[in-house]
Amino acid sequence: MLTEHHLVNIGESYLYLSVMQEKDKNKEPGLCVKVYSELRIGELQYFYPENCYVNEIYIGRGKDCMIVLTDHLVSSHQLTIFYSRPKGWVLVDGDLSNHRPSTNGTW
Repeated sequence: MLTEHHLVNIGESYLYLSVMQEKDKNKEPGLCVKVYSELRIGELQYFYPENCYVNEIYIGRGKDCMIVLTDHLVSSHQLTIFYSRPKGWVLVDGDLSNHRPSTNGTW
């Protein structure tokens, strides 16, 4: 489960994950992902629970990932992030839909 701030190391790349707390307590928090890799320094992407209940966020080298990293140490589906109402934002190593972990892990 992700809390406010996390720094995730994947190969030679880093992701800074920040849960965005809403002022309205009835709204579920969004997620901001800041990418630090060879070609993408400080690039921001925002995700919201209403878009991620069914569609997971895949991050890796695969062309079907929402965040594609060109790092040769990154798996095609390095990690999956999804939103669960009881738990909030959850990060899972590897490809969640195929129950396959990444080759080198997610730190």
